[in-house]
Amino acid sequence: LEGDSIGVPASSMFYVTGVTSADGSNTYYIDPSDKLGYVNVLCNEYLTDSGFAVEGNEYQWVDLRTLAKNTSTMIVSAAVSTDGTLSGNINCVYSGIEARDEKSFHNKAEKEEDIIEEVEQAYGAEISDYKATGYSEYSSRCLENMNFTKQCDCTPDMIIVNPFITEFQDEDSFRAETRDIPVDFDHCFSVVYRLRLNIPE
Repeated sequence: LEGDSIGVPASSMFYVTGVTSADGSNTYYIDPSDKLGYVNVLCNEYLTDSGFAVEGNEYQWVDLRTLAKNTSTMIVSAAVSTDGTLSGNINCVYSGIEARDEKSFHNKAEKEEDIIEEVEQAYGAEISDYKATGYSEYSSRCLENMNFTKQCDCTPDMIIVNPFITEFQDEDSFRAETRDIPVDFDHCFSVVYRLRLNIPE
């Protein structure tokens, strides 16, 4: 195969290149032109149930929708003080197309301050000690780590804590005024959220 030092096949007339394992049991797909992708991590436009695979003089239809395991994992360790200040650490791990989308977002930013500003708006919190790893590497995984501080709602006799630092879905996809057919979604993905919260006496 033609390609660079990491073994990525060169671009050709086909958008996606498939490589079959030596025993013929698995086929792996890659888009040689996509620097943010990885093996079995394709952009949303290519995730179809009717991909046209050509090998020599033979062809077959292939389902490309569930090639990778796409997961966003957020682990939060936080404590709330008696004045209602919530502070702690957020550790995020993205894999598959979730990682590709995160890398795309990072690459569009001109400087790190722009990324931090977007994160602060999404979390409604003040962010410090922000670190991102794996965003410039050729891989199917990237990570974020940061400290945060935000103010909870308080009444004279209680502190109201929202256990979710961010909104994972802010609108209902099935409540559109018009229903267009077919209904197309992007990739399937899983969200894992863990929170450890220390509450004052």
